[in-house]
Amino acid sequence: MIYFDNAATTKPSREAIEASSAANESVYGNPSSAHVLGAEAEALLKKSLAALGGFLDVSPDEIILTSGGTESNNMAFFGRNAKQTTFVTNYAEHASVVAPAERLRNDGYAVIFSSLLRNGALDMDALEKILRESRGAFLSVMHVNNETGVIQDMDEIGRLAKRYDAVFHVDGTQGFGKHRLSLRHVDLYTFSAHKIHGLKGMGALFIKKGEHSRPMFYGGHQQGGVRPGTENVAGAAAFAAAAAKAFANMRENALRVTSVKDALLQRIGDAVVNGENVSPYIANVSFVGAKAETIVNALKDKGICVSAGAACNAKKAKAGILSHYGAPDNIAESAVRISFSPQNTTDEAERCAEVILETMGLLRKFQRN
Repeated sequence: MIYFDNAATTKPSREAIEASSAANESVYGNPSSAHVLGAEAEALLKKSLAALGGFLDVSPDEIILTSGGTESNNMAFFGRNAKQTTFVTNYAEHASVVAPAERLRNDGYAVIFSSLLRNGALDMDALEKILRESRGAFLSVMHVNNETGVIQDMDEIGRLAKRYDAVFHVDGTQGFGKHRLSLRHVDLYTFSAHKIHGLKGMGALFIKKGEHSRPMFYGGHQQGGVRPGTENVAGAAAFAAAAAKAFANMRENALRVTSVKDALLQRIGDAVVNGENVSPYIANVSFVGAKAETIVNALKDKGICVSAGAACNAKKAKAGILSHYGAPDNIAESAVRISFSPQNTTDEAERCAEVILETMGLLRKFQRN
């Protein structure tokens, strides 16, 4: 089995599994309990939050643990106060951003979807016009796109947001632990464990001190009442362990996945590589003349895992994210996402390219006949 769907999820690291197992076996108390096991659980929870905060250079008190990126993104949107009447995002965002925005629009809020350029970057002139005319808006932008890997210029967007008093939310799900980002201009930041070899069901939302967030549900006092309920101590410990490994090896990991990605792209002939300023962890490639599903299924039959888009949309028919970049239909409908991790090898990349070329050769032969 060759796994090239790491933007959907990653294999849990040994460090994350061991951290979770140790916590579940030995530190299983409720961190809110007054006895010794509760105190031990609370200490491990605080240690994990301190580690996560340290990687982002923020206070652990500014981090709210969640069940993952989807919950964090929803919390960022629906946690706004009633005075927040205008929301700005774009249609290339993850479904957990686009869907809340559309729900808010249905509820009567002003929601504006900003335009994108053909290379996947935000149209900064159009965005500035929107923010200038909607001063004090809520702005949500993904750091690294989950389908194309396009990296947005967060510093420029952040400065623009502050110029017009916008509340700036960044979905860092695909960037955390892979690409460094200063949160100087960021008010809310989503990140997730299972994209960096942590465990599924564990995410977080950074909420800058002074930025109010209403709870989405109610109950106990945990996490300042913003996200009540008994904290997932083992998941937090595993998250911190995975993040520690990712940040310690960030440069080496980037070099490794770049070599794997290059080994693949250099061998797939005249395929169209989509996007500019793209993360080495993701390749969005169009095989004109084939449907994306044809390539995905051919690779699946050979034991190679890739996708035709985000996992959350994999079973739903849709035009594809490239249509929002202004790509023609033959490019958008033939796009395959191939995503990498440091666990991949150049031999795997070469095998993947071989199967793709075989499939395209058979398709062209069939089309000629």
